[in-house]
Parts: sequence; C-alpha cells; structure tokens
Amino acid sequence: LTPAWLHSARCPGSAPCGLAAADPDGASLLIGVTGPGCRLLRWEVASGALQCVLGPDSPAALADAQLVAAISGEQLVLLDELTLHLFDWRSGERVSRPIPAGSENTLTVRATQDGRAVVALALRGPMLRASAEGIEAVNLEQHLCSNQQEPVLAPDGRIAAWTCVTTGDPTLGEEAGLAVGEVVRVSAAGLETYQGVPMWALAIDDTGDMLLSSRRGVEFSVEQQLPAASPGNLYVLSGQGQLERIDGLEPNPEKMLGLASGTYRWIHARAL
Repeated sequence: LTPAWLHSARCPGSAPCGLAAADPDGASLLIGVTGPGCRLLRWEVASGALQCVLGPDSPAALADAQLVAAISGEQLVLLDELTLHLFDWRSGERVSRPIPAGSENTLTVRATQDGRAVVALALRGPMLRASAEGIEAVNLEQHLCSNQQEPVLAPDGRIAAWTCVTTGDPTLGEEAGLAVGEVVRVSAAGLETYQGVPMWALAIDDTGDMLLSSRRGVEFSVEQQLPAASPGNLYVLSGQGQLERIDGLEPNPEKMLGLASGTYRWIHARAL
C-alpha cells in the first residue's frame, strides 16, 4: 500500500522536486518533494522501498534547513541561515552548531572527496566539519583579505586554502597600488598567511602541501571565475611553509574544459 503522505507529496508542475543526493555507498537516493507531509524521501536501491526521512516528525529545528549531503545511509547534513545540522533520520538524533558570526556572506559548503563529510568554510577563516563523529570546529581564527578565490579543500576536509590580492599599504613601507598576494591556509593547527606575489591555489592534500601558480596580472574573469591571464610559474607550498618553484610553465598553458560542466581552467589539479 502506498502511504497517504506520498500521494499528498507528489510534485505539482514546476515544483523543485527530484534527486537531491545519494549516499556515499550508492545504496540509496534522496528525493526532494513538496507537500504537507514529507520534504525528503529515501529510495533504497536494493529493495525499492520508499521512506520519509524528513517530515512532520523530524526535529522542529530542521524546519527551514536545506539538505547539503547524505554522508552515510542514515546521516544527513543540513544547513539553514545560522546553523549547520547533522541529523540521523533513523534514530532522530540531531547535532547542531551555529555558523560563526560574520561568515554568512562568504560561506562555502562542500562535501569532501569521498562524500563522508561536509565542510562549511568562511573566507574569513572559520571552518566547521560535519562527519559521522559529529560537528567539529576545525578553525575559528579570522583573517580579512580582499579578492579571494574559491577555496581548495583537502580530500579529508581537515585543511583548506585560498588566495587573496590586496594593494600595498604605504604605512607599512609598501608601494601604494602595488598588488600584493596572500595565501591563507586553515587547519586544526590554526590559520596561516603568506604574503608575496599574487598566486592562485590549485589543490591541497591531507598533509597541507599546496599546489599554486603565480599570476601574470590581477585581472579576474567573473564569467569564468579564474584569472584572466595565463599563469606564470608553478609552485608547491609545503605543509611546513616552504615554497618551491617546480615548473616554469613554458609554453603558456591554454584554457581547458574543467571537470565541472561548462567551466574552464588554466590548470586542472586534484590531490591524490
């Protein structure tokens, strides 16, 4: 028999219904629906069984939260304007942690490479990580910089990095208008910054070793979300803070289609 709430939850014409997520093992799919009874259905691949995992009996604190990812067959990560939630739909257990103040406008929320954790990272520095063990505050230190790029994330989600470009500060003896690059790296060890020529972060691994390219100019393509000019040299910034030039990138790289649909990259890199 089909439950009554499933009949009432069927999608009207243009409702945003459909596949919302899949668990990391591929054992189930989550389907967003609209209606008075259920907001999220779970379809079990092996049996074809349907269950409501987010509905009237779910915690009231999740009423306005949106699904980010399923990190296991039972655990969901959800986000509302102020809070990151970890919810076990079988047991009803919920763990919630507020997003650090001032992070709302620069917040990036992303699943890790294996899909078993979710990172909420603000480009001011605060970083939360939700996994089967709970929600941990990886870093709460803050540092402001301008013209930040989209952060790169280590495969396990415990380290992240990004670059910024600021102008010289005459009060510090710097040339006015000079473009100064800054690399920011955050982890459980805290927040680190490195200043020098403008850089672009390409990838970072679980030890904190980061691959970067220097920038020939600071112009930025808003449409393609990458530097307008081709990169200069290729560098590695080690987890211990040592910078090494590893390639001169000659001839100059040409843009290529990235792994994400419709995106272009000068260099596509990924931590192994």
